[in-house]
Amino acid sequence: MPSRKADQIVQVLRSEILSGLRAPGAKLPTYDAFTAQFGVTRPTIARGVRALRQEGLVTVEGTRGVFVARTLPHHSRFLWVTSERPDTPEWSSTQAAILELVERGETGIPGEVIPLLGVDGRANNPAYQTLCDAVLHGSVAGLLVSSSPTTSLLPVLQAPGLPRVAIGGPLPHAPVLELDVAAFAERATSRLVRRARGRRVAVLSPH
Repeated sequence: MPSRKADQIVQVLRSEILSGLRAPGAKLPTYDAFTAQFGVTRPTIARGVRALRQEGLVTVEGTRGVFVARTLPHHSRFLWVTSERPDTPEWSSTQAAILELVERGETGIPGEVIPLLGVDGRANNPAYQTLCDAVLHGSVAGLLVSSSPTTSLLPVLQAPGLPRVAIGGPLPHAPVLELDVAAFAERATSRLVRRARGRRVAVLSPH
């Protein structure tokens, strides 16, 4: 965790990067230049750079120095948030299908989707902490939140902030995203046909 001084440096550089003052791919000043600018030690600068790197805002290229990331996660990274996790009774086939699409990179969303599974609102829950950090720093482009009694009560989602959509039901400050059930059925049918290995397959559907 950055120190208070390192956190102040992170806030300044984050603001400069997100505002476009420091362009994507631009090289940042040296550690010595930063120590003179902020009046802190090199280890403090290193902690700040490490925090920015974890947010995906900067990259370190060996001896060449530190550079602003060419693609900012704030523009191309999304979080899929669900309170359920695989191998539990609450885990549904729909969630399994969404997770498969996320892992295969077939969501149709231009950018990276990161699954946060088992988000339960507890301070010691790593997935929830990742969500809180993303909301606090605005470090992702948006949230895809699976509606459940747990996610509807998550403290970090009670106020507007990051753009978000709800999957499967209403949530605070989020329009509901309707799933393309027909596309899911088509994918399931195609999988059955592949596994049938030449045998006939009958598919029964309420539609």
